[in-house]
Amino acid sequence: MCRCSAYSERGCWMKIRLGRRAFRYNLTAFALLFIGYLFTTGTELIADESAKNVFRLSAFLVFVANIAISRSASYKFIVGLALFFVALTISQSLVAGNLVFLIVISASLKKLTAKEAALSLLIPTAIVALLHVVMLNSGMISSSATDFGGRSRTALGFTNANQVSILYASLAVLSLFAHLLFRSRKSLFCAALSFSAAFLVYTYSDSRTTFMGLAILVAVLLSNFLFFRFVSYRSLLILLATLFPVIAAGATYYLTTTVDPALNLVLSLRPYFFYEFVRNVTWVEFLFGWPTEGSGVDNLFLMLLSSLGAIGSAALLLGISAKIYRMKPIMVSIPIVLLALSVFESSLIRPEIPISPLFAYLMGTDLFNRPRNTNRALMPVLKQVT
Repeated sequence: MCRCSAYSERGCWMKIRLGRRAFRYNLTAFALLFIGYLFTTGTELIADESAKNVFRLSAFLVFVANIAISRSASYKFIVGLALFFVALTISQSLVAGNLVFLIVISASLKKLTAKEAALSLLIPTAIVALLHVVMLNSGMISSSATDFGGRSRTALGFTNANQVSILYASLAVLSLFAHLLFRSRKSLFCAALSFSAAFLVYTYSDSRTTFMGLAILVAVLLSNFLFFRFVSYRSLLILLATLFPVIAAGATYYLTTTVDPALNLVLSLRPYFFYEFVRNVTWVEFLFGWPTEGSGVDNLFLMLLSSLGAIGSAALLLGISAKIYRMKPIMVSIPIVLLALSVFESSLIRPEIPISPLFAYLMGTDLFNRPRNTNRALMPVLKQVT
């Protein structure tokens, strides 16, 4: 119940209505974005590039309308938007345009409570998963197997096996995020069901990247269950999560420069494609970015490098590390998994993939920050463990 005096009762009621309206706006926008992805890029039932742009533009306009109505355009939002527009102008990379989209999404979610934000992302994702199952069982889309490097993979009606895997991985991560907030039997059941569906999809798609991400997530959750009551463990977890953007970027550099043919084969030629992506880049382009051709490459950090350059991407990664350091320990398992996946996927810069808006929300909100006195108390522990 909202506590307000008789004098401010009307204003308090308007705030409640505003929150509910903001939830509906975000729910509608994410439904347009995710369902549009399912029918266009995902399954190509609508094989028209203009249709994809219509879905994206419609969702973008709903987000912008919500920002205007709820007045959630903060100083940080304006500065961030301006910086990414500058990067887009310099690099001419479409990735910078996606970053602008994610900044807008983050601002649109600003007026929601954490639970409302979780539901506004989870409900459309669950709808997309249900639509996929219905279309697959009804024959609207067909499942075909492909062989690559001795592996038999099934896309389950999607144009690519990795696409269906990342969709269900998004469902699992979002259901976990919702359970961390609601802490109920229903949310636990939904999380267990989502993880089961994700692992089932993995058995068909044979997406090792998704399996790795979910395995890391389960391992961290199990460790939390066993050791979370110990302050030293929580400090180590925060330290690992804080350093993970640098660790993942270092792994990207290693894979891009490696000449090990066996590793190249095991990783489905990703090191080769990483190298080809940066092979002809000049020093000026390396520092300030360059336009990408086609769909780019399956690595978040190389895509950030192309859109923001070394200077901009380094500043962004340091900002992400600083944000993760301030997060509550119970939440840092999600950034760890998403950044680990990003070494072999570029999903975090694609607004139509549900984990991308989730990551933007986590980086843009202060709802999950630890109290400042907790940060100071952790410093002696961090010095001991390092």
